[in-house]
Amino acid sequence: LVPHAVRSGGVATREGKVNVLIQAYISKARLTSFSLTSDGNYVASNLARILRALFELALRRGAPGLAHTLLQLAIAAQRQVWPHQQPLRQMASLLKDETLYKLEQHTRSIDRLWECDEGELGEIVRHPGQGHHVRSVLDSFPGLALELSASPITRSVLQVRLSVWPEFRWHDRAHGGSMRWHVWVEDANNEHIYNEGKICLSHWRTDNRAGLGVTSKSRRSVDRSCP
Repeated sequence: LVPHAVRSGGVATREGKVNVLIQAYISKARLTSFSLTSDGNYVASNLARILRALFELALRRGAPGLAHTLLQLAIAAQRQVWPHQQPLRQMASLLKDETLYKLEQHTRSIDRLWECDEGELGEIVRHPGQGHHVRSVLDSFPGLALELSASPITRSVLQVRLSVWPEFRWHDRAHGGSMRWHVWVEDANNEHIYNEGKICLSHWRTDNRAGLGVTSKSRRSVDRSCP
């Protein structure tokens, strides 16, 4: 129920208790103690909001590694799915727990499942009749196609244009009315974010492309001969 080890001190410390409550919430563990249930409800009400706020702070301070980690934790808290689990657990409203367990036992890579046809998916879940439904849920798993172009404006200013469009079938029950993606331009070697933005897609715009233009000042001179 607690997949990650708690540091020295364990639940005897305040930090250790909060750590365990957070992991228990994401893991969907059932708390039986009344006092723990009260604390657990507080964690459930505030965890995702606090992690999102910390993510925004990391993004504004230009720390890509920290921002990525906090975004993963925020999504884990919102969806109650760990990053190391089968991503289809985010679609739990469309799949039974037994089906998700069998898929996860087979592979935790959604890319491998995408390569399977309906017959193979039916064999994986040991229910040939479910192959079509699992294929349908896979086709509804959020994914984006990207087109990126970059052109230098001056020796130190680079213009980046990003065009994205959805490659999944919208399902209101799983996706709601809209979905938002965070995009940023980073220098991975120097741990620096040049610029960032958001792309929002809604169920009535799934056939359209969304664009984002970013003009960034590079720390190094840009070679204008680059395409």
